[in-house]
Amino acid sequence: MNKIKFSKMQSLGNDFIVIYEIPEISEIFDFKDSHVRRMADRKKGIGADQILLVKKLDNSEEKFQYKIFNADGGEVEQCGNGARCVKKFLFDKGFWTNNNLILVARKNEFSVHSKNNKDFIVSLKIHGTQPDDVGLDTTVSKKIGKGTHPSYEIKLTEDFSTNLQLVSMGNPHGICWEAFDENLSLNHIFAMINATKAFSNGVNIEFCKKESRKALSMRVFERGVGETEACGSGACAAVVSGILNRFLSANEPIEVKMRQGSLFVKWDGDLLSPVLLSGPATTVFDGEFYV
Repeated sequence: MNKIKFSKMQSLGNDFIVIYEIPEISEIFDFKDSHVRRMADRKKGIGADQILLVKKLDNSEEKFQYKIFNADGGEVEQCGNGARCVKKFLFDKGFWTNNNLILVARKNEFSVHSKNNKDFIVSLKIHGTQPDDVGLDTTVSKKIGKGTHPSYEIKLTEDFSTNLQLVSMGNPHGICWEAFDENLSLNHIFAMINATKAFSNGVNIEFCKKESRKALSMRVFERGVGETEACGSGACAAVVSGILNRFLSANEPIEVKMRQGSLFVKWDGDLLSPVLLSGPATTVFDGEFYV
């Protein structure tokens, strides 16, 4: 029986299986949807929101390939919390001990910085705030308002719709600032949004509430996973949306409060500038998975 070494890691309860990809792993485990689902299963496998596969990028001295698989088996483009965990993983295992790390996830290249393997900061690029940037079909949505950051109405039933603002952090996000009836299931609303097929590759949804110019609370629902305890790229998308709406402060650390703690996001308001994401990264345990 073959085995794969892994580290179980988490950031604010957003949990990951992190694997360093050596040639032997590709020979015994091809990361098909069914295999990923088995590993991520919380009752029959290890259990995780995402599986993160990392290795030194071919022909590069300083860049690492970063593959992200959701619990449903689909490969996705971005994971900010996972990036901080990967930085810690590579340092702890001796694969990369420099303070600065460059990760390449599909077409997204970004950096992670830390000092003495703590105080992790991810620098993410904004990929746009328009329908095409997140794969929204404008024939099944309605633009609400004007300006650079309008809302888009998504009709969910004959009598019910929701308004989303759009931000791509390399992966698609819809930010909802509406106050919903507490009797409504946000998980059900998330499922209904993705069931409309309005977004060509699905969408991550952040339900947000402004608390001050320097703080917001957020619940996040990730495509291919469902509700998670935290989401780094989602926190960035929410802060970008809030600053574009001019009710969050630019150039200030914004506290994004989630179920098990807070991430901090800083952005200057320029769409060409990076978004800086700060938060913890923790190793839960190391183990071996038999295949």
